[in-house]
Amino acid sequence: KRYLFDLKWKDDYSCLKCGNTKGFVGKDKFSKRCTKCGYHESSTVFTIFHRLRFPIQKAFYIVFLVYANKGDINAVELSEIVDLRLNTAWAFKKKVIERIEAKSKTDDSEGWSYLILDE
Repeated sequence: KRYLFDLKWKDDYSCLKCGNTKGFVGKDKFSKRCTKCGYHESSTVFTIFHRLRFPIQKAFYIVFLVYANKGDINAVELSEIVDLRLNTAWAFKKKVIERIEAKSKTDDSEGWSYLILDE
């Protein structure tokens, strides 16, 4: 979550609700809360990890594996490697591949980290 925190707010914080540029640490240490309206934003909101129901470390690993293998890794292998149910691994792999396809049309960034943010 620290990596997401740094990636999202590396330039500056801006509240999604009111546009205020001042915030402080929210409910957990990797979230932000607006000083003006009190809106709380988790570091996973507007990322590929939003509403994730399994450990974020496993999700990062799946993103890396799918990107490194150019999508040519099947869900059975993924589920065994990261120790998740087959359907869970398949659904997240599908999400990653959709993100790769969408970003490849608009973004020519190097590396896999550009897949994380929704921008």
